[in-house]
Amino acid sequence: MRSTYLILLFIFSLGHAKPMSFKDSVDELEIVRKKISLHATIDDKKRELKKLEDKFNTTMKEYEAESPEEGSKDEDQVNKLFFSLEPVFDMSKNKISKAECEKAEHRIRLEDRDMTKKNPNELSMQADKALAMLKLFCK
Repeated sequence: MRSTYLILLFIFSLGHAKPMSFKDSVDELEIVRKKISLHATIDDKKRELKKLEDKFNTTMKEYEAESPEEGSKDEDQVNKLFFSLEPVFDMSKNKISKAECEKAEHRIRLEDRDMTKKNPNELSMQADKALAMLKLFCK
């Protein structure tokens, strides 16, 4: 009986996982970036990046399920980080070329522009992280 209770408790806790916080997302991004930097082949790098993309997709779905009406500040920050990485995710699904790298970098910089910042040309931390990830694929 006790083991049945523990199994049910474990299953229930898996179903209600808390989404990654912004800090957790940045930490996970850094871990994956280090893993990617250690891989020699582009296919291995792409596999690691795909795992990260899947984690971000799961996290965003968890945020949506947790609060469908309005997102929290943490959710907004995670979403901005995910959105900043999107050009890298998209680029990695194709053959990586110099032109694709330039296009991804341009998208990151363009989509990061924010006219509410004191200097709209200054990149956000999220865009800086995305560019650092991009450099691992584009040398």
